[in-house]
Formats: sequence, C-alpha cells, structure tokens
Amino acid sequence: KKGQSKIFNNRFLENRDAIDVDLAEAKIYQNIILDSLDDGIDVGTAGPVEIFENVIQNSGDKALSIGEGSNVIVTSNYIAKNNFGLAIKDGSQAKIAGNFLFKNKIAVSVYEKVDCQATRSLGEMISGESFSGDNQVPLKIRGNEMSASVKGLTLHPKSQKQMLAMALKKFSKCEMCLSALKQNQVKQ
Repeated sequence: KKGQSKIFNNRFLENRDAIDVDLAEAKIYQNIILDSLDDGIDVGTAGPVEIFENVIQNSGDKALSIGEGSNVIVTSNYIAKNNFGLAIKDGSQAKIAGNFLFKNKIAVSVYEKVDCQATRSLGEMISGESFSGDNQVPLKIRGNEMSASVKGLTLHPKSQKQMLAMALKKFSKCEMCLSALKQNQVKQ
C-alpha cells in the first residue's frame, strides 16, 4: 500500500495486463507494450502516476485504463490499434499532453464504470492536448454527468506519417522505442 515504483525500459508482449498499478505512486516510461490480451497499463486507486514515452499497441481492451479515483499525468505516448486508447473513469483525474493516438477504435473515452463516492470530485477529470489520426471515434463521453468533467481537451488531427515523424522526435531519449518505431517492429 502506497508503494513507489519505476517501471522503465521493458518490452511486454502478449500479457493479460502488461502493467497494473494499484494503491501506489509510479513512474512508467520508455516501455514497449504489444498485444496485451486486456489492458496495456491499468491504474486503479493510485497516484500520482506519471506515464510517458511508452509505445502501446494492439491491446485487446484499453491501452491505458485509468480508474478508481486515480491521479495520472500521461505524456508523449504512442498509442495505436487498441480497442480504447485512453479510458478515464470513476472519478479519476488525468492530464494528457503530447500523446499520439492512431487507429484506435475509440481514442479517448470518459465514463463512470462504478458509482463514485460523493467525496470524489469530477471537476477536472481530463485536460490537455494530443494528436489523433484515423481513430474510429476520437472522443466518447458516456453519461450526462460527465460532460462537465472534460475541460480543455484538444485532439489535433494528423496523418500517420506526420504522427510517426513527431513521435520519433519525442522518443529521442528512448533508444528501444526509437528502434522499434524505425524498424517497424511496432506494427504500423
């Protein structure tokens, strides 16, 4: 309970949930997560959690699942070909910036899966800007009570070529991520 961890420079392939963080603080960065059967990264009742410079692709459910009142900062991730790119739910707060969301069924989804406790605030559930291209649904908000919870979210449309070029610049500090993107080990 309330542990602190750093998870970095790993390759996860065909796991149920590649990374699962509960009741902890964490920094998750410079990982390659491919073909997860369920979620790439699952965060519940945790925070602060920083998730940055990861490549997450082909997750069976969510690339990033943020729930149960978590407090998360999500920056500079390449998130492609997942059922959901980012799912923010259950009173969680997420600040997102500079992410690349490409060919996901739903790029960003905001909803309540379980009833939130009255003490949880939905005032600023998600904010920031990222880049989006060729997602079936760029943004999905379920439930009228959620409409006030999304403030300042911007998804800038970009082509796959533009996003890949931008991602290569963003990932300049992650040799493994650069190599995967350049050599097409990450399925485009």
